[in-house]
Amino acid sequence: MSEALVWELLRKNNCFVRKQGGVQFSTEKGNVLGVNSFKASGLANRKTADVCVNKNGAVVLSVKSKKEGAERKPAAMYRAVPMKKGSRKAVKVTEKMLSSYRPDLKSAAMVRVSKLIRAQNKQRKAVKAE
Repeated sequence: MSEALVWELLRKNNCFVRKQGGVQFSTEKGNVLGVNSFKASGLANRKTADVCVNKNGAVVLSVKSKKEGAERKPAAMYRAVPMKKGSRKAVKVTEKMLSSYRPDLKSAAMVRVSKLIRAQNKQRKAVKAE
């Protein structure tokens, strides 16, 4: 199916839409911006990027796989790159990966990476203080 058709079907009703104060947010994987729009949708676009924290506490950049048939296998749909080397390295890796893959989402992903790393550092300092 085309991306535009999928977006028209999912635009107003899907299980990831959250409506607060007249604004529609979205929580699906692959939506870096967190808003319910075609540009940011992880469900409607073929190329998506997501930044999150895994179980081990590492920041992970996930992009949709380009392999043939991966869209039918949800477990293999995303390729994850864990970032363990530090904040500067994580921002550089994010910039390098997304500059050719999805340049329009690059700045939002870099902001999200830096915020997640900053939050982790605050948690580590709070644990050390106790």
